[in-house]
Amino acid sequence: MDAGAALRPAAIDVTLGEWIYTIPVRPAADWIEAILDEDSGAIVPGLMDEDTRDDVWREFLRGNITKAELDEAWRHALGAASGVPWWQVARLTMSAGHQDSWTIVQGKLAMRGVDLCAISLGAFYNAVYFLGLESCKDESERASFEFSVTSPPPEVSVQEAMEETNAEEDFMSALAGFQQITGGGPAG
Repeated sequence: MDAGAALRPAAIDVTLGEWIYTIPVRPAADWIEAILDEDSGAIVPGLMDEDTRDDVWREFLRGNITKAELDEAWRHALGAASGVPWWQVARLTMSAGHQDSWTIVQGKLAMRGVDLCAISLGAFYNAVYFLGLESCKDESERASFEFSVTSPPPEVSVQEAMEETNAEEDFMSALAGFQQITGGGPAG
């Protein structure tokens, strides 16, 4: 988990072909819409500005950008924007955005003052994850919920899943070291 991704929306750079393109700062509402869209280009290049989007499609049609690169780019973008592996934010967002769930999830978020047009995708993920944990009756339900959100899908290679796990472990290790140095509280 990259805690910084939850602080505020940020621009996200993605590599396509030999170029680096930027998804401008977008609030959670834009990301949610793109994740829920069935168009495979809704995130990359869909969340880019119009000129950049046109350039990406032009390079794709010329064969300078592949479908595999587009898939890798949207996955990278989701992970960078949320601070968690792409499959976790995609799975949780699609579950929350399902027609049977959205009214309840969005209603609970609104009642708590969560503005999807102001927060980052990472903050949205954290809020919905918290709602999910909060609704569990016991430890068994919590474990089942966590497993259903965090388990990589079959198309994720073992190497990719391990890289994500190692990054999360590195962060937790650094946080533990910081807490030891500061005596468990904030520095100051």
